[in-house]
Amino acid sequence: MNFRTIVQFPLIAEWSKKFVGTTVSQRLLARRTGDLLRSLGHPVSVHSDTDSDLDRNTVVVSAEYSVDRDEDGKRRYISITIVTNPKSIKKLKFDSVMSNIFAMDLLEALCHEYRHEYQYRSRDFEEDRSFRSTSKDYELRRQQEYLGIPGEIDAFAVNIAIRLWLVYGKEAHKRIKNGIEFEYQDSPDLWGYLNAFELEHEVNRRLIRKIVKNLNELNEWTSKCIEDGIVSQDQFTFQSVPSGSAAYNLKQAISE
Repeated sequence: MNFRTIVQFPLIAEWSKKFVGTTVSQRLLARRTGDLLRSLGHPVSVHSDTDSDLDRNTVVVSAEYSVDRDEDGKRRYISITIVTNPKSIKKLKFDSVMSNIFAMDLLEALCHEYRHEYQYRSRDFEEDRSFRSTSKDYELRRQQEYLGIPGEIDAFAVNIAIRLWLVYGKEAHKRIKNGIEFEYQDSPDLWGYLNAFELEHEVNRRLIRKIVKNLNELNEWTSKCIEDGIVSQDQFTFQSVPSGSAAYNLKQAISE
């Protein structure tokens, strides 16, 4: 897990707060995001895109790791795209909730792509194994064949664990073990897996085992950092946004 990036979350969150109460264009947000992340040492390029299916005044962070650019030694091999509704590109109005979510989405995107970097470098840039879905529904099959790739399970388990840990701290692991339910906003990526596959499907069992493992690592790392005086737990507090929707209980999907 990329602890070097995780420890930067307070800096990213504090930077994002500067937009609260302001109206900013999508292009300016992308430019400033790129400047910030590169100043923190991340090999990124940041772009803008639109999606008419998004609600107005919504920002979605998309990211991609370029295997070829990394293998060729290019300076920027992670691409981040800030996506908004076409009618919001010139007037994004940030409030505290939007600021928090944007900071968290950036951290998740970075850690997810760094996990792919680790995977590909570990196997000399060879392609990952595929996953074959048996669903007859085209859209569901396409989604399952992406989410079921071993490298994606591994990478999503990293950013899901980070978000749950930032929301609940050391309680995140206990919540899974005790069967306490998680809502959509606790981790949209986790919700995506649980909607794509049955809870007890092997893909979700594997995902949740990795999430628990990552949460253990995060707890051990935090304890050591606090003990060494590097960070305090409250530096990583992230407020979840209540969704009011149905929730999932993960306990039954954990193999004892």
